Amino acid sequence: MSAVVLILKSGVFAAVIDRFAELATSEPGGTFRFRLILWNNALRAFWDYPFIGVGPGGFKHLHEIYPDLRLHPTFTYLRIMTAHNLLFHYLAEAGLVGGIGVVAMFVNKLRIARRSWLLSLDSTSPALAIYGSAFLFLLSAFIDAAWLYGQLSFLAVFFAALIARQHRELRRIKS
Repeated sequence: MSAVVLILKSGVFAAVIDRFAELATSEPGGTFRFRLILWNNALRAFWDYPFIGVGPGGFKHLHEIYPDLRLHPTFTYLRIMTAHNLLFHYLAEAGLVGGIGVVAMFVNKLRIARRSWLLSLDSTSPALAIYGSAFLFLLSAFIDAAWLYGQLSFLAVFFAALIARQHRELRRIKS
């Protein structure tokens, strides 16, 4: 079915292909250029404050720590944004303490979800879907995700609870 959609409706994926094509250019444009600037700001803050970062919510106020950020032409657009990369954002705001904690949490959830899937030993079980979602949570933490701030944090907590609950139930059933 997917192949039919790809052949008959190839324009559906044109925007997605265009976004990934921006990654391959030597002159990034659009939102990818903005993300590079935000990532650079986050890494700069992390480099200057590696252990505990600039503090919770401090990313929005980096222009007060680094006044030269105000001189950048994109300052008006980017001054109130996040780093658009969960790991970089937490490294900037919470340093190694927060960055390692976030990665450890997602790795632990992936490990528990994998264990649950292996306990179920069924390729069509919900455990496989939860394992897949745990993998996507971990992967997106390194790319671009907001799983731990804003409205999406509720979704992250929901999946974390779902993973823990499923693992407990499967262990109870298998014992």
